[in-house]
Amino acid sequence: MLNIRVPANSEKFKIAEFLNNTDSKKIDISIKLKNSMIACINDEIVGFVSYTQIPDNKERAILDVLLVKKEYRGQYIGDGLVKAILNLAEKRGIKRVYCIKDEKNSLFFKKVGFTIRTGTDLEFIKKYIHNHIQSDKRLLIFEAKLPEFFNKPCRSNL
Repeated sequence: MLNIRVPANSEKFKIAEFLNNTDSKKIDISIKLKNSMIACINDEIVGFVSYTQIPDNKERAILDVLLVKKEYRGQYIGDGLVKAILNLAEKRGIKRVYCIKDEKNSLFFKKVGFTIRTGTDLEFIKKYIHNHIQSDKRLLIFEAKLPEFFNKPCRSNL
């Protein structure tokens, strides 16, 4: 049975092992743990998601890690993780969550309900991108406004 929940501090090493086996970039779980959710089937971690609050604006955050084990992809676990982390963020007073993705994996975020953002009011995101992401790819900025995000119908099963 799938269980999506806030991880316990005692699961830090188990999550670190999952991240090391799933992701190519180094993630410091000590920093991510308080703003994260895990998906488990029985006692096995099959997914992880986290956000980082933007330092200049505590009502905004970046969804910066979303990982699902390869053999569990396509089973809506990523959808559940995204919705769970947005719910957690809203409960903590965050009004907008952004996600920065390339054209290759942007369809997932459109289907889940994020909207593509454009415009000049995104300087704080561009600053974050410049300081934290090195990429030559064309990046897209997606936004989820909370709590309005939850009023939209789910389109992930299209």
